[in-house]
Amino acid sequence: MARPTILSDDAILESARAVFLLRGPGATTAEVAAHAGVSEGSLFRRWKTKEALRAACLEHVAVDRVPWVARLAGRIGHGSIGAHLEEIGLEMIEAFRTLMPRICMQGALGEAERRRARGPHPALEARAHLQAYFLAEQALGRLADVDVDVLARAFLGVMFQFAHLERMLGDEEPAPLDARKFARAHAALLVAGIAAGPRGAPPLQAADAASARPRASESPSARPRASESPSARPRASESPSARPRASES
Repeated sequence: MARPTILSDDAILESARAVFLLRGPGATTAEVAAHAGVSEGSLFRRWKTKEALRAACLEHVAVDRVPWVARLAGRIGHGSIGAHLEEIGLEMIEAFRTLMPRICMQGALGEAERRRARGPHPALEARAHLQAYFLAEQALGRLADVDVDVLARAFLGVMFQFAHLERMLGDEEPAPLDARKFARAHAALLVAGIAAGPRGAPPLQAADAASARPRASESPSARPRASESPSARPRASESPSARPRASES
């Protein structure tokens, strides 16, 4: 006779999160057990009460074990920044895809339930790790002197939004975008703005200089000189004969 399959706590918790997300705080342990394919008794042998089960569903993931966080230190000073940002972005999307049911469940259960979770919020820890990575690359001269707090917030926010909309829209998304393609394009956009330049130079100096250069179709003589007053230039409606000649007193 085949031995019954024993589900891990993690598998049962994933089922519980799905039920709480769908049914809200009023979901019963019977519904959770049915979804997980176990008996209610099995649930209560692992978690003594429904509240304990809900609390387990909301427990934070150890941030330092999340793949993209765990690999940050090994990337500092090696390879290209652009390649690293592409890989970090893709790994973030995968992490958010995994965490999205838990995040959505927290929203469904309300603020009071979310605050029962212990320890610092994992989003704050993740942001601090990313800031530290950017600071380390700055110290090596591989990243321009940009605000790493803003950069870390923006980077995390973009990847979270990709995973969130992917889950929220599902098949309704009219133009699905491959995660790898998105991460690569996003990294290219960032590198164009944060690639290391001369020490101490403002990050936008190159862009400002480019915008100040004359356009190819514009001749130097067509531009007004700084010392030339507007009144000294002929008006479009003024005929050449109306202007005084150099020999005319």
